[in-house]
Amino acid sequence: MSSSLRRWVEEIPWMQQGVLFSATRSSDLRFGEEDSSKIVVRGYRNVILKRACNVGSFLGKIPTKEQLLEAMKDFSSQYGLYPSHFVTHLMHAAEIIGYQHPDQEIRQIWGDFYFSICNEMHVNPETREQMTNRLKDNEEVIKKSSEEDL
Repeated sequence: MSSSLRRWVEEIPWMQQGVLFSATRSSDLRFGEEDSSKIVVRGYRNVILKRACNVGSFLGKIPTKEQLLEAMKDFSSQYGLYPSHFVTHLMHAAEIIGYQHPDQEIRQIWGDFYFSICNEMHVNPETREQMTNRLKDNEEVIKKSSEEDL
């Protein structure tokens, strides 16, 4: 059976996939349909998920590169308006895309976004090696989980 995930997501460690899934939900705060966080999250979803249909707002209208970059810049400078839990999920998801996506341009865009959030939050960004070590799979757990798969 096929998957709604983009192929590159299926090829990264399960722990990293889990981080990506946790960031698919937008902030519960309502600032309007064109709020920068909503544009960033729509762009994000389209990087990790395939469209199952052309209806609905979950994947929504794909922002242009220019719209996405402007929304990322706006979001990074106003991250304090959003719940920190939401911001950290999105930040860590951007980190994974920035280090793991197969397309160099997409890696660059999301990696820059990750570093801009870290900079605004005054936290040190992880290196790729640090992220990989933190999010490495436990093969025993994966084997057991695969055996339980229905």
